[in-house]
Amino acid sequence: MAFSQNDSLETQVIKLLYQVKQEKCQQTARFDKLIQQLNDYLNLKENWDGYSGVAPTEKTINDAIKFVKSLPQQIPLPEPMVAGSGTVGLYWESQGIYAEIGFEGDGTFWCYGEDNEGNEAGEDRLDLGSQLPADLLKMLKTLA
Repeated sequence: MAFSQNDSLETQVIKLLYQVKQEKCQQTARFDKLIQQLNDYLNLKENWDGYSGVAPTEKTINDAIKFVKSLPQQIPLPEPMVAGSGTVGLYWESQGIYAEIGFEGDGTFWCYGEDNEGNEAGEDRLDLGSQLPADLLKMLKTLA
């Protein structure tokens, strides 16, 4: 929604509030879709991929959902993924950056990221509720 030189200050404020509300609604819809995609993994059965894929446990899925709900607003929402081992993951791939976070249902997660210059960041094991490593957090914030 563009502003016109003829718009009064009140009209400009209304347009700006409307735009913010639209963006918030879109973000909420993306968040809801992500949570639904993660919950849909509960429907996977053993051998779901035709290669003896293990279905993720409810605990694994809930760990991923809990993490998503704790993401700082400055970080764009990730895409979900599931591995044949039953690991549930979240990933970002944009602007030459790839990052992923994995959950195995034991109350921990691992994380890894690499930027377009080959700089790597991550940890092998963090307790759920821990903050992401500062270098990975910085990398993800550049995607916003």
